[in-house]
Amino acid sequence: MRLSELLDSFARNNGIEKPVPDENKKYRIPAEDLVLFCFEQDRRLYLQAHLGPLSDSDVQRRDDTRRLLEHCLGLLKEHRSSVSVDRSAGLYILWQRLPLDRLDAMTFQETVERFGGCGLYCQGVLGGDSLPGSAGPVVAP
Repeated sequence: MRLSELLDSFARNNGIEKPVPDENKKYRIPAEDLVLFCFEQDRRLYLQAHLGPLSDSDVQRRDDTRRLLEHCLGLLKEHRSSVSVDRSAGLYILWQRLPLDRLDAMTFQETVERFGGCGLYCQGVLGGDSLPGSAGPVVAP
């Protein structure tokens, strides 16, 4: 299926308006206390969640990263997700990549829900509160 069709079905199933792409062709998916995006590139679906801000202190940033990896490594491995640091945005980012041609509407729904749950857990490990603009309808983790 195409990403547009998956998002149509997702919006209907969750009683929300279909997400529209931003200038970077990323779709923001409303999620409970989590900034969540998806986009398509090279026939792959990418999910991205903003976990929380990087600390200004190098020592605190190192401690935060260590805590995140200690508590979330098994979960990340199970969900085939990865965490990265976006220094320019000052954020920890959770990623997941999937082949788009293997997704149907139900699998997409389940994947977004699992990814959102993983993101909320990792965000909690960081002690992250909601990020600006993250309010929206709940996507069940």
